[in-house]
Amino acid sequence: MDGAVNNVLVAEDDAISQIVARKFLEALGCNVEMAGDGREAIEMARKKTYDIVFMDARMPDMDGYEATAEIRRGETGGRVPIIAMTADASPGAQEKCRAAGMDDYIAKPLDLAAMRALLERWGKAQ
Repeated sequence: MDGAVNNVLVAEDDAISQIVARKFLEALGCNVEMAGDGREAIEMARKKTYDIVFMDARMPDMDGYEATAEIRRGETGGRVPIIAMTADASPGAQEKCRAAGMDDYIAKPLDLAAMRALLERWGKAQ
């Protein structure tokens, strides 16, 4: 992906995590839209092309694994990078995220430097 990461979707059900993610991403020059659960993230991804999606792995109703798989099934053009956000530090957590179609992984609590590194890897932080 060339150019700056401008449009970012964050799928996160926790209000505090939403605030932190928005604050960090906006500080890195991103326009941020929020989805409160996996179903909302799917609908938003169908209506708009995002440069990157940060997807909470565990959400009620539809988790990030299911939502990612559904987004992947609906992709007709390019593949949007989907980054897992999870507090799960168990062995195999990163592999589970990748198996679901996620491209990368960031551990919670979120960290500004780690988010910057992901934007640089999958796009370009401004």
